[in-house]
Parts: sequence; structure tokens; C-alpha cells
Amino acid sequence: MPGKRFLIHWNSAEAGGRAGKRIWEDAPGVAVIYLTRLPSRGRETTDYLRSTKATRDVPVVFVDGEDDALDMTRAKAPDSVFTTAARLNDVLAKIRNMH
Repeated sequence: MPGKRFLIHWNSAEAGGRAGKRIWEDAPGVAVIYLTRLPSRGRETTDYLRSTKATRDVPVVFVDGEDDALDMTRAKAPDSVFTTAARLNDVLAKIRNMH
């Protein structure tokens, strides 16, 4: 797995399709999506990643978020990893060691 990470934290200029296109153009080793802001866009990006052959296998890690956002995202993206910001580095190290 390449060491490159794509972080999605959803500032006002970001949009799901745009982030997905950037990932597709240069697939990282992992996509990290923060659910603390606009979690629906994080789910949208994950849908986009899973729909294209080039990015289908990019691991997706969701970080933090409200309980309802986490529940909806787990239902929609069960193959993803869920963690907290405090544990993110440990999770990324495990993913890197698996690939």
C-alpha cells in the first residue's frame, strides 16, 4: 500500500464528487474522512469510490462524528473502518501493515 493518505475534512470549498475525482486521478493508500462536518458528503465520496474500478479497493477510514452520522455511515459503508482522532495513527499503521 502506498504511504499517501487522502484526508477529507469538508471545508466550504470541498464537494464529494470533486474529492472522489481527485482520489480517482491519483489513488492514495487510504482515504480518511472526518464525519464531524457534512457527513453526508463523506458517504457520497465513499459511494463514488466504491463505484469505480480504480478506487474500489482504497481503504476508507471514518473519523469521529455524531452517533446518528456514525450509524448511517456504518449502514451504508460496512466495509469501512471507524475510529477516533485519538486512535487514527494506530489504525493507519495497522492498515499499512495489512497491505
